Amino acid sequence: MSDAPIVVFDPMPAEPAAHRVREGVYLHNVAKTGLDEYAPVGFFLRSPRGETLGGLLGSIWGGWLHITHLWVSQGARGAGHGARLLADAEAYAKEKSCFAATLKTTPSRPARSTRSAATTSSPNSRTSLWSTRSISCAKTWSRRT
Repeated sequence: MSDAPIVVFDPMPAEPAAHRVREGVYLHNVAKTGLDEYAPVGFFLRSPRGETLGGLLGSIWGGWLHITHLWVSQGARGAGHGARLLADAEAYAKEKSCFAATLKTTPSRPARSTRSAATTSSPNSRTSLWSTRSISCAKTWSRRT
């Protein structure tokens, strides 16, 4: 029997395992950069009844606001709520002396012009209906604003 580590797929990891990975990344980054400030970020859009209709999740580290999730429910879309969530998160980040923000997302629907079929002879392969594109945005601002 080998003592070598194995890779295990777990789509719903227990919080202790997920926490250990996040903590490991954080400690590595602190060791490499000397920057030890970290703060989770969460802003939520709530109905008068307290139902969550949207939200923004992320973290602050190294003078950057890193936005990992931004979502507004279908019924609340089109009223500027996503922009408000982003603006409030940006204002908070500036209060915390951040100078930049990042947001990575994917298109919400496939672009018909970028459809590309996979060509393969394997009967078990999957055919791609459209190419997946990701969008990375970075925004910087003066510390004085």
